[in-house]
Amino acid sequence: RHFVLSLLLGEMGKGIEGLNEFEGRKYFQKIVYFAQQESFGLDMGFGFSLHPHGPYSKELSECAKIMLAQKEQCETFAQKHKFNLTATKGIAQLKTFAGTTVGGLSGLAFLEAAATLHFLWSSPFKHLPTAQRKVAAITSCHELKPHFQSHACHAVFAELEKWKLIAA
Repeated sequence: RHFVLSLLLGEMGKGIEGLNEFEGRKYFQKIVYFAQQESFGLDMGFGFSLHPHGPYSKELSECAKIMLAQKEQCETFAQKHKFNLTATKGIAQLKTFAGTTVGGLSGLAFLEAAATLHFLWSSPFKHLPTAQRKVAAITSCHELKPHFQSHACHAVFAELEKWKLIAA
């Protein structure tokens, strides 16, 4: 899977060397988290749990270490291979989504807020009725991440609805 992940990073305009930095690893986690959602169609089977910086996969973290250790082989693979047309469309949409600016959040801050809200919506609060579920997800996101103002969490939630990542 690490070869396919290196291909995904390349398609997103990022290099494997970015995985040496905390911000690069956090971006990688959020991109793979969203890539696996039905809207983008690249399920690679990684499981995620909620951590301080949003959804996190230990298995994906281990893949990142392998990618760094086998950087040359991964880069060669990415240069020689392409995703199929369906995956390419999903990646193009993912790239557009990742470039969203809403509620004063963009880039990695947007991805962190969006992934956290999506995870909260999809996992711990999925048993609640829709209206309560929305309030619980937004409130919890703001409580877990006070650096994201409440209005920003609301705006990101609305963006997730727009992208049909959340059906409220």
